[in-house]
Amino acid sequence: MLTGENSREVAKRVTARLTEIAEKLPDNVEVRTEYDRSILINKTIHTVRNNLFEGAILVIGVLFVLLGNWRAALIVTAAIPLSFLFALTGMVKLGVSGNLMSLGAVDFGLIIDGAVVIVENVVRQLGIRQHELGRRLNSDERREMVLAASKQVANPMFFGVVIITIVYIPILALTGIEGKMFHPMAMTVMLALTGALLLALTLMPVLCSLRQLRHPRSEKHLRTALVWRARRALDRRDRCDRNIRRLTLAVHSSRRRICAEAR
Repeated sequence: MLTGENSREVAKRVTARLTEIAEKLPDNVEVRTEYDRSILINKTIHTVRNNLFEGAILVIGVLFVLLGNWRAALIVTAAIPLSFLFALTGMVKLGVSGNLMSLGAVDFGLIIDGAVVIVENVVRQLGIRQHELGRRLNSDERREMVLAASKQVANPMFFGVVIITIVYIPILALTGIEGKMFHPMAMTVMLALTGALLLALTLMPVLCSLRQLRHPRSEKHLRTALVWRARRALDRRDRCDRNIRRLTLAVHSSRRRICAEAR
């Protein structure tokens, strides 16, 4: 294999060249391919593509369920392809190879971490403010609330993503075979996290301020849909426990009264 070449393209060119050579060989001579590396490469590409697609679908579904706001979920989802595009651009510029280790290590949960923090707090603050005023916010009020909500969680979100990114720096100190295997993975994840951090601090607040998010109409809607349903289930269980305790006390009191009358 040629150094610095695309192994898939080299394998295709070798296969084409062998086909040309086979046509010029005598009838009693046959060329057989014992090992075709392009098969392994194609299977690897197929595996990476399926992992990335299934992971993105799973993360998007969880976002829709937990945020309880489809517009907010779409805004957070936009960070996935844009961060991945940022990582791919950096890989091309830095000469990082794209393989099963590097592309398969991209965790969409880590990528959207900062965007979820920003967007969720923006939605919550917008809902609280509208509930206090009893009306929908205008454009200026919405932009002010988005800015204030973003600043409120920007510092902890920033340092949280930076700490996660720093964890991958020691991998760059590996040498030999280990370094060749894990350097692309570490660089790809760090590039993706850097792009996600920039998007969370810039694009996410802008998208929240441009679109009129569906705001809560009452106090119970200030929580996300899943949390609200969980709290409602817990309230029902508490009411059931209280009723059982009342019934138990009533039975116990009736028993004591019957015993007292019998005496």
